[in-house]
Order: sequence, then structure tokens, then C-alpha cells
Amino acid sequence: MKHPLVNPSLAPHGFGVGNTYQRSSWKSDDHGRFNADWGAARFWQEANRLDSDFRPAEHIVHQIMPGMRTLGHTEKGDFEFDGQLYQSHDLAVMTSFAVWLSTNCGSAMRHNHLWKVEATKTNEYRVRLRKYEQPQIPGHILRHLLHTCQKGKCGHGGSRSCASFYKQATEREELVIDAFLFWMGQDSGRTYMAKLDGYIAKTAQNVYEGYKRRNTPEMRRQQFLQSTQSAS
Repeated sequence: MKHPLVNPSLAPHGFGVGNTYQRSSWKSDDHGRFNADWGAARFWQEANRLDSDFRPAEHIVHQIMPGMRTLGHTEKGDFEFDGQLYQSHDLAVMTSFAVWLSTNCGSAMRHNHLWKVEATKTNEYRVRLRKYEQPQIPGHILRHLLHTCQKGKCGHGGSRSCASFYKQATEREELVIDAFLFWMGQDSGRTYMAKLDGYIAKTAQNVYEGYKRRNTPEMRRQQFLQSTQSAS
């Protein structure tokens, strides 16, 4: 996998694994409904630009992962960014996870109340993932990241569900996600999540307001007249 340095960001929009590119490639539908996956991918890209004061991906790879396990050291990489070595696949997994956080499953993991479970501030989201995301659940994060759903092949249950095509994550992939979760519990991670939710809510409102402005009776009449003139 080649890292597409087409813009100065460690996490170019849509550069992920599984269905990340397809899920985050469109901003809104024809009815003014905003795609939160697009918003999460864009927000993660902007947070990791070269001119950012703090790049989450850099912090996770070079500060958190080495302290968790020997496997977390990145002594060899397939490209260099701002003087640091990286493995493209690590960043792709991180981007996919950042996008997953905006889905219904990801939001539930972040916001649902933890009943009868104790967790420290920094370990909160690691505990949350273990509690809510079990491998047999269709929305399990590792399946979501590593399995590319195929139309006509994957269904919503039984032998044709995504669960039937589950792919085991590597130790490195699991470590990347675990380090991301640890960062989410830090002050910088919590600030990022709060800003992400605000960005998605504000952008969704702006998209819908724009949709309403474009779909007044007068606007529809003008669009109809333009279409008939073009056809004549």
C-alpha cells in the first residue's frame, strides 16, 4: 500500500482500509442529509496537516505506541513525513477508526453509559470498546475496518452476514487501535472528540439549510425552466 502524499496531511481524506474510501467519499445525499463519515474523514485530515501544532497521528505512532509494546516501535517505515518515519498501513487503520467513531456504533461506544464498570480517565475508551464491541457483533470495529462489504454477497444476518466474512486483525492493527483509544482518554483526545461532534453537528445543519434554500418553489421552477431550455 502506497501512502498518497497528495496533500500535506498524515491522513488524506478517505485513505483507509476496508470500505473507508467509499463510505467517506460523498458529503450529502439528495435530501440534504449530511454524511458524518465524510465529516469525520475531513476533520481527521485537517487535524493531521503539516502545519498543525499537534498532529494526533504522529502522537499516537511515536509517543503512545512505543510505550505500550515493543511491537509499537516504528524503526522502519515506507515513507517519511516531517522528519519522522511511518508505516502507511498504520495510518490507514487510524483513519478508518477515526471515521468509524462517527457511525452509530462508534457514537454508542463513545457516549453510552458504562454500567457497573470502573475505568481510569485515560483507559475509559479502551474499556468501552471491550464492553460494547465484541467480535460476534456485526458492527464490530475490526470487522468494519478489515472487511470490504460486497453488494449482493453480504446481508444483514445468517450465513450471508458480514460476520461470515470476518478477517482476524494482526497484532499491529490491534495495537494501533488500542493506542488510538488510549489517546482518546487524554486531554488532547477528549478535546478532539468534542470538536469533532461540534463540527459534524454544525456542518450537518449548514448542509440541510443549503438544501432547503435550493429547494424552494421558486428555485425548483427556475431549475425546471433551465432544464427545458437545455433540452430544446
